[in-house]
Amino acid sequence: MTADLYRAGYSSGYAAGRRAANRTHLPVRWRDGYEMRCSTCLEWWPLDEENWVPRLGMARCRACWRAYKAAKQRGYTAEDAAKAARNEAQRARYHANRRRYNEAARAWRAKNREKVAAYNAKYRAEHREETLARSRAYYAEARPVILAKKRAAHRGEAAA
Repeated sequence: MTADLYRAGYSSGYAAGRRAANRTHLPVRWRDGYEMRCSTCLEWWPLDEENWVPRLGMARCRACWRAYKAAKQRGYTAEDAAKAARNEAQRARYHANRRRYNEAARAWRAKNREKVAAYNAKYRAEHREETLARSRAYYAEARPVILAKKRAAHRGEAAA
């Protein structure tokens, strides 16, 4: 079946870029048989009919087609359904690699403390007025509760 699905002329390499539109060929590789990369979930799947649906096109794996069709049935447009399938795949990939992503982010922040501090200082300076306005609005809204707690604490201390 692999020979039926694999078309001569496609490179086994993988061009730069993550989306299928950025490539000039299908992403196919050899690992104990031919594998192809889904353009939606970006996972490598064996090139067989169990994982691919040739009549629907070879851009998406069977699981992504299933997610796309489920989203389409729920009333999404074709673009929204594709986006929902892609987001689901991204969510699963993030959760599978969350520890590695967080460790990489922590390592980068530790290595670039000055850049992070400069960015934070610049952000605070640029958004100072918004932050003050938000805190003043919150205090004005919460003032009666804050004062009631203070009065209760003061009365409790005075009575003791």
